[in-house]
Amino acid sequence: MKGLGLALGIGLIAVGPALPTAAAEAGFSDTICTQATKPVREYFDKTKDQTTTLDEAVALAQKAVDAYDLCAAENATNNTVDDLQYAHLSAARFEYVVGGWQHLAGNEGLARAALDRSVKLAQDIVDWRPPSQIAYGSNDVNIGQGSIHNTSAAGVSKFHEDALKVRDAALKSIALLGQPGAPAPAPTATK
Repeated sequence: MKGLGLALGIGLIAVGPALPTAAAEAGFSDTICTQATKPVREYFDKTKDQTTTLDEAVALAQKAVDAYDLCAAENATNNTVDDLQYAHLSAARFEYVVGGWQHLAGNEGLARAALDRSVKLAQDIVDWRPPSQIAYGSNDVNIGQGSIHNTSAAGVSKFHEDALKVRDAALKSIALLGQPGAPAPAPTATK
């Protein structure tokens, strides 16, 4: 189990920096999604333990997903885009991990579902553009002249690059799963 936990822990960290490598340490604290602190600590603590089963690893990673989903729901109602996207990105990372564990357990359908959700959450961040803002100016002659400009200098989410990494990693993992529902190859006749 130690090697499996290390491989997926590294995979989680490799798909972006929003979840710091210090997450594995007892001092990890998520200041944006405080409800995720405990599940993330538990995940990293338990996956270091060689006696942790695949089912337990899946359940622990899913607890982290659930905590980040709750955080995202709270931030969706507060209109805090950066915090919402942070929560979605963190959930996408842990969905990626859930997919990896499910694949190792031989649960290809469940692996695909988790990886598909990881892609969707990350893609939503990649596709996000800040709203345009209409600004009116007046020089007392041409009253009401307007212009539309983007409220973000970059024109993309501040999590754009990290979301690309998560999405691409999940897409690569999906490609390794094979086709869903593909029929088994027919046996060949031997003479």
